[in-house]
Amino acid sequence: MKLSPLFIGLAAAALFSFSFAEAAGVAEKHAAKNMPCTVCHQAPTGGQDVEYTKCVQCHNPDQLKAAGEKIKPKFDGLNPHAPHFEDLSCLECHKGHAPQENFCAGCHGK
Repeated sequence: MKLSPLFIGLAAAALFSFSFAEAAGVAEKHAAKNMPCTVCHQAPTGGQDVEYTKCVQCHNPDQLKAAGEKIKPKFDGLNPHAPHFEDLSCLECHKGHAPQENFCAGCHGK
Protein backbone atom coordinates (compact mmCIF):
# COMPACT_ATOMS: atom_id res chain seq x y z
CA MET A 1 0.00 0.00 0.00
CA LYS A 2 1.42 3.33 -1.04
CA LEU A 3 0.48 6.40 1.00
CA SER A 4 0.11 9.65 -0.87
CA PRO A 5 2.14 12.67 0.26
CA LEU A 6 -1.13 14.59 0.73
CA PHE A 7 -2.46 11.94 3.15
CA ILE A 8 0.81 11.91 5.09
CA GLY A 9 0.81 15.72 5.27
CA LEU A 10 -2.78 15.85 6.51
CA ALA A 11 -2.13 13.15 9.10
CA ALA A 12 0.97 14.97 10.35
CA ALA A 13 -0.93 18.27 10.57
CA ALA A 14 -3.73 16.60 12.52
CA LEU A 15 -1.31 15.01 14.98
CA PHE A 16 0.62 18.27 15.37
CA SER A 17 -2.52 20.30 16.06
CA PHE A 18 -3.80 17.64 18.51
CA SER A 19 -0.59 17.86 20.53
CA PHE A 20 -1.21 21.56 21.09
CA ALA A 21 -4.94 21.15 21.74
CA GLU A 22 -4.32 20.13 25.36
CA ALA A 23 -2.33 23.32 25.99
CA ALA A 24 -5.32 25.66 26.25
CA GLY A 25 -5.86 28.49 28.68
CA VAL A 26 -2.96 29.62 30.87
CA ALA A 27 -0.68 26.84 29.65
CA GLU A 28 -1.05 28.05 26.07
CA LYS A 29 -0.01 31.58 27.05
CA HIS A 30 3.00 30.26 28.93
CA ALA A 31 3.99 28.02 26.00
CA ALA A 32 3.75 30.99 23.62
CA LYS A 33 6.40 32.69 25.77
CA ASN A 34 8.62 29.59 25.40
CA MET A 35 8.28 28.74 29.08
CA PRO A 36 8.95 25.06 29.78
CA CYS A 37 6.32 23.08 31.69
CA THR A 38 8.71 22.76 34.64
CA VAL A 39 8.34 26.48 35.40
CA CYS A 40 4.95 25.58 36.89
CA HIS A 41 5.02 21.79 37.21
CA GLN A 42 7.56 19.76 39.17
CA ALA A 43 7.74 17.12 36.44
CA PRO A 44 7.87 17.89 32.70
CA THR A 45 4.80 15.69 32.18
CA GLY A 46 2.66 17.70 34.64
CA GLY A 47 -0.02 15.53 36.19
CA GLN A 48 -0.65 17.58 39.32
CA ASP A 49 -2.26 20.92 40.13
CA VAL A 50 -0.01 23.93 40.41
CA GLU A 51 0.02 25.53 43.86
CA TYR A 52 -0.83 29.22 44.40
CA THR A 53 2.66 29.77 45.81
CA LYS A 54 4.07 28.74 42.43
CA CYS A 55 1.85 31.23 40.57
CA VAL A 56 2.84 34.17 42.77
CA GLN A 57 6.53 33.54 42.17
CA CYS A 58 5.93 35.28 38.81
CA HIS A 59 2.55 36.98 39.28
CA ASN A 60 2.57 39.64 42.01
CA PRO A 61 -0.73 39.46 43.98
CA ASP A 62 -0.94 43.25 44.35
CA GLN A 63 -0.54 43.72 40.60
CA LEU A 64 -3.22 41.09 40.00
CA LYS A 65 -5.64 42.96 42.27
CA ALA A 66 -4.90 46.20 40.39
CA ALA A 67 -5.47 44.45 37.06
CA GLY A 68 -8.72 43.01 38.40
CA GLU A 69 -10.03 46.53 39.00
CA LYS A 70 -9.91 47.13 35.23
CA ILE A 71 -12.13 44.15 34.44
CA LYS A 72 -14.72 44.63 37.21
CA PRO A 73 -17.52 45.53 34.76
CA LYS A 74 -17.29 42.01 33.31
CA PHE A 75 -17.84 40.59 36.81
CA ASP A 76 -20.83 42.61 38.04
CA GLY A 77 -18.57 45.19 39.69
CA LEU A 78 -16.56 42.59 41.61
CA ASN A 79 -12.79 42.31 41.39
CA PRO A 80 -12.04 38.66 40.57
CA HIS A 81 -8.48 39.06 41.84
CA ALA A 82 -9.63 40.28 45.26
CA PRO A 83 -12.09 37.56 46.29
CA HIS A 84 -13.53 37.19 49.76
CA PHE A 85 -11.95 33.72 49.90
CA GLU A 86 -8.38 34.15 51.14
CA ASP A 87 -7.30 30.68 50.07
CA LEU A 88 -8.95 30.64 46.64
CA SER A 89 -6.67 28.84 44.20
CA CYS A 90 -5.82 30.50 40.89
CA LEU A 91 -6.94 27.22 39.31
CA GLU A 92 -10.57 27.86 40.27
CA CYS A 93 -10.73 30.20 37.26
CA HIS A 94 -7.45 29.71 35.40
CA LYS A 95 -7.67 26.03 34.51
CA GLY A 96 -4.18 25.64 33.08
CA HIS A 97 -4.82 23.23 30.22
CA ALA A 98 -8.52 24.05 29.83
CA PRO A 99 -10.50 27.22 29.11
CA GLN A 100 -10.99 29.65 32.00
CA GLU A 101 -14.14 29.50 34.10
CA ASN A 102 -15.87 32.23 36.07
CA PHE A 103 -15.81 30.63 39.54
CA CYS A 104 -17.61 33.64 41.06
CA ALA A 105 -20.65 33.11 38.83
CA GLY A 106 -21.46 29.97 40.80
CA CYS A 107 -22.85 32.20 43.58
CA HIS A 108 -23.03 35.68 42.04
CA GLY A 109 -25.20 34.84 39.03
CA LYS A 110 -24.43 33.72 35.53
